[in-house]
Amino acid sequence: MSGIYVGIDPGKEGFSFWIDADTGRMIGSAQQPLIGDKGDNFDVAAMVRQAKEWKELGCLLAMVEELAPMGGKMATPQTSFYQGMVFGIWKAIFASLGIPYRTVKKNHLKKSLGIKTPARVAKEDPLPKKATKAEKKEWNKRDRARLAKWKKSVKHEAIKVATEIFPGVDFRRTPRCKNPDDNKAESALYAVLASKLDHRRGGVV
Repeated sequence: MSGIYVGIDPGKEGFSFWIDADTGRMIGSAQQPLIGDKGDNFDVAAMVRQAKEWKELGCLLAMVEELAPMGGKMATPQTSFYQGMVFGIWKAIFASLGIPYRTVKKNHLKKSLGIKTPARVAKEDPLPKKATKAEKKEWNKRDRARLAKWKKSVKHEAIKVATEIFPGVDFRRTPRCKNPDDNKAESALYAVLASKLDHRRGGVV
């Protein structure tokens, strides 16, 4: 083995995935290290240990998803803070250890690896201005279900491509899980993208 490529889908539910630079086969994967009474804080020491292991394996390039500011009702100051925190921590660790890394937006990943984005399901006709509270509540419920269905289909596309590239790899989060995890699948795809963008091996940076 002449080195590895690492892909990271950051976040509290994030994953890392590393592949052999010569064969493209999976070497290992790991959930985002967490610590604390509730297990909801980033374990920086464990992240450093993991990065040092990658360096010993000869990490040629680590690819980290570039997180954009969150929007919508779920974008509380706390979630935005933690989202940016882990992204910055990984960058700082790689820089301090001298590990080559790049950040890339998810749209770049999708375009480069041919991951399709399913078309959004059109909204229902808007409610009349005189709609009752019950009618508004029911309409909003259906609209949330519409968005949830679309987001699930988007995640499924990433899992589908990852499964095609890595047949036989278990993309479940844990052995107890029933379904593949999109975070693990996307981390694998970022590792693949790292291998394609490494200029030392003919890639385009």
